[in-house]
This record gives sequence, structure tokens and C-alpha cells, in this order.
Amino acid sequence: MNNYKYHCIATNSCGNVYSSTATLYVTAPATPSVSIAVTRDTICAGNVATFTATSINGGSTPVYQWKKNGINIATGNTYSAADIADGDVIMCMLTSNSNCTTTKTITSNAITMKVNAILTPSIHISASSNNICSGTPVKFSSSVINDGATPYLQWQKNGINTGTNSPAYLDSTFKDGDVITCKFASAYSCLNADTIISNSIIMNVMPLLPPSVTITSSKTSICPGNEVTFNATSVNNGASPIYQWTKNGVAVGFNNSSYTDSFLSNGDLINCSVTSDAACLASPSAVSNSIVIAVFQNPIITLDKTSTLCSGARRQLEAGNFDSYFGNVIYYSFLVYNRWGQKVFESKDLSKGWDGTFGGENRDADVFVWICSYQFAGGNIETKKGTVMLVRSIRTKPGHIATIAFTMVGAGSKWIPAHYVE
Repeated sequence: MNNYKYHCIATNSCGNVYSSTATLYVTAPATPSVSIAVTRDTICAGNVATFTATSINGGSTPVYQWKKNGINIATGNTYSAADIADGDVIMCMLTSNSNCTTTKTITSNAITMKVNAILTPSIHISASSNNICSGTPVKFSSSVINDGATPYLQWQKNGINTGTNSPAYLDSTFKDGDVITCKFASAYSCLNADTIISNSIIMNVMPLLPPSVTITSSKTSICPGNEVTFNATSVNNGASPIYQWTKNGVAVGFNNSSYTDSFLSNGDLINCSVTSDAACLASPSAVSNSIVIAVFQNPIITLDKTSTLCSGARRQLEAGNFDSYFGNVIYYSFLVYNRWGQKVFESKDLSKGWDGTFGGENRDADVFVWICSYQFAGGNIETKKGTVMLVRSIRTKPGHIATIAFTMVGAGSKWIPAHYVE
């Protein structure tokens, strides 16, 4: 009968009178409803959650009653709270003021809240080694708490990004004082810090040092049989270095920083190698400089080298050419004395020897004493002494040759016999 129209007829003796028309409005009974929604049903502890109620057939002034876990907590079509706990159930009851309803009060859907606790992420890094030699590879590892499924890690060297998004980092290019850290961002949503930085590791890096060894000798020019001591001075050799001496490339001596030899030959080449046990070395061993030993023969006092001699000719007693034996002579003195201590000859010239005369006259056959003093550059004055027998011509038949032994008696030196040939 909704929207039916009605009027009334009044009848009397005069006839009928019709009223105005009226329309009948009939409202069908309605069922009120209410539904609620929340901005997020999963939140972090302490976050504000806002709930909104939407009603149908609530009338012009419906009444909303919010409930948490069945307990009335607020009114109005919205409800906001920051004290929601995990598992709390939120509902809303609607009381309609509409005239034609099947029921006045209706309950909304229920929302069960998921509230995550606030997590504190942390990260700690460690190094496989420290106090290292330059160039040593070091692996850094991270240990994280509350990282989530896909955490983010950024390694840093001296504040500059390096490495990859990985729980480990490998590097071999460290310098002393380099600082390694790692930034960490957890994949969890409820955190008291978005990004944190790990502890710092300061790298102690020692440079690679080259070992070296230098050798010196007590002498470089000697007479046969003289003893020479060689000393090695090494740098970056560690606590217990190993020394290996060589003579002409052949191992000699012992594992010692010094080496003594009294069996040296002219031109012998002395070296020393050192093997260091220091921690950080550019190379494990080093070879020293070389020392060449000059071993000179003792000067030989002899006659001149004339192979033939005519009757009445003279022979000359010589001390030899010192330069051919030792090198640079800076002092030279050659003296000859007779048996009474009278000096019969003196020379400061290496090229001048005694020819057996004194005062321009031939000396008689006799035994004479000679003294030779000399000094080489860088050395001390040395003195040699000996005797020589002066002989005169022996007349023989024509064509015959007479030979008389000419004997040298050395003082602490090795001499060879010479001959006087007429």
C-alpha cells in the first residue's frame, strides 16, 4: 500500500463533497548494520591505530559503542588508541534510531590486532687477523641480532663505502690506521633504530721491510798466510738471522756475523747472505756487497835478470818491482851495510839497486847485510832484512862458465835462491 492515494467523500442531501488527496507512505522494516576497519591491523607496539565504523540503517543519530576484548572503551564512529596490545579484539556496537528496524542494536565485525614488539638490532664485526704485514688479506665477519629475512649491510673503510651487501668482507690493501666499520639496517619493521653502525676495527699494518747486509774486512790487501776477519752488518734481520758466508761462491764459515780466514788467495771474492726471521719482509734474504782480497807475493831480493855476463861486468842487487806485487808504494828505503855496520848503499828509488860498489869502487867479496822498508797506500810500514854474499870474477879457460851460488837468508819471509853466472 506504499504510495497509495486516498481521499474522503462527504454525502448529504445536497450531494457529494470530495476531500483533498493524501498519499500513504509505508516504510518497510530495515535491518541496521555496522562494519569497522583499521588503518593497519599489524602495528608496532606504541603505534596509534585508528578504527572507523561505517553503518547502514543507523538512523539520523546512531550511537556507536567501541569494545576492546568485550569491554566498552569509547564512543563515536571512530576510535584511535596507542595502547593496543598483541591479540586485542576490537568491535563496535551500533544502536540505530531509525523507526522501522528489525533490531535496534547490531554488532560489527571483529578485528584482531597484531602488535609487534619494538626490537633493538645490533651488529658486531671481527677480523681474522690484525697487526699484519702490508698486503696480508684479512676477512671481516659480522654478527647481527634482529636482522630479519633480508637485512642490509654496508661495509666502510675510513667512512667510505666498500665491499658488498654481505655478512663478510675481504681486503688486502690496508694501510696502518685504516678503520673498518659496517652499517646495518634490519629487515624488521618495528625497530628502535633504522640503521646502526658496528664497532670499529683499527688496522695495525706494518710495512714490508727489505733485509740488507753489508760486509767489511779488517784488510783488503795482505801477504800470503795473513789472517783477515770479515764482519757483517745487517738491517731488518729479525731476532735470529741466518748468515752464510761464501768464498768464490762456495759456502764457508759458520752461521755467524763474522768470518775469519787465513788461507786466502789473490782475487778471492767474499760475500755473505742473510736470511731474516723478521715478521714483515719484502724478501726473505739479502746478499751483501763483495770484497775482493788482494794477496801479494813477498818481494824477492835477487840479482838483475841478465842471463849472460861478460868478464869484468857487474851484477845489480834489486829488491824487485814492488808495484807489480802490492800496488801503490808510498814509502821505500833500501840499505846495504858491511860486516862492520858501515852503510855502503842507500836508495829511496824503487828502480835503483846496489851494484856492488862503494864510493865508485868495486867492493871485495864479502857478506853484506841489507834492510828494505816499504809502505803501501792504506797499510803500515813493513821492514825486511837479509844477507847477501858478494863474489868476484873467477878466471876460467876461454869458453868455460863458472857458476857460484848466490844465497839469500830471509827474516820471516820466503826467499828463493839466485845465482851469479859469469
